[in-house]
Amino acid sequence: EQPVTQIQMFADYERRDMSHNLLRNLLITQCNLIDDTPSEVAKDRISDYVTRTWNDPDAEAAGNVLGLLYTNDNSSDSQAETVRRNGHLSQRMIFLWVSRWFMGMARSSPLLIVVDNLQWIDSLSVELLEYLALELKDESGMIIAGGRNDIRVNNSGYMYGVPNHTAILLPPLKTADTTHLIQQVLQDVERLSDSVIESIAERSNGNPLFLREFLSILFDNRVIYQKDTAFTFNLIKYY
Repeated sequence: EQPVTQIQMFADYERRDMSHNLLRNLLITQCNLIDDTPSEVAKDRISDYVTRTWNDPDAEAAGNVLGLLYTNDNSSDSQAETVRRNGHLSQRMIFLWVSRWFMGMARSSPLLIVVDNLQWIDSLSVELLEYLALELKDESGMIIAGGRNDIRVNNSGYMYGVPNHTAILLPPLKTADTTHLIQQVLQDVERLSDSVIESIAERSNGNPLFLREFLSILFDNRVIYQKDTAFTFNLIKYY
């Protein structure tokens, strides 16, 4: 059995208007980059990441292109100028190198690309995902992307015409299922009334992610707090 190579990509609300936010977030997390990381350091880390994950003579060139994309390099060399230039050719070069990089990984072991928060990706990231889906269709791999239905509002043609693309629409949790989850998580919490459980279920609107985040907020804000060995619900703070 071959091991699977997994690439985790995500979009976040704060960078939703930034071009190529999927690629940028991937590089930030995998290369330990922060806003004030010096450009040369960032480019070295990105190049190292690409060459470590893709054993190919072209890996360094791919790393250079991604480094230029991330740092908005002001170099005057011809490759940098091509990447910076507005228009189809610039995006085509970025897409080409990313697809070659991912294709190289897919030919070494099955590749799983996981995308989270699809509703917050920018238009160029949408185009990149569609480009990768087409370029990698004959390789051993899969793209799994999850998000809210917002993606269909802003990108109605998302993955239209891409072979083997399947859209799975998950309905909201039923009220009974939501209530059961809340009861399981908060079963050891004292002073927790049925009306509070109903209120939490209503606020989550059947969305398990919202439910998890809302319950986390209750703990973080000490609405639910530990006293000695027991957990207690603070009704005053909640309402």
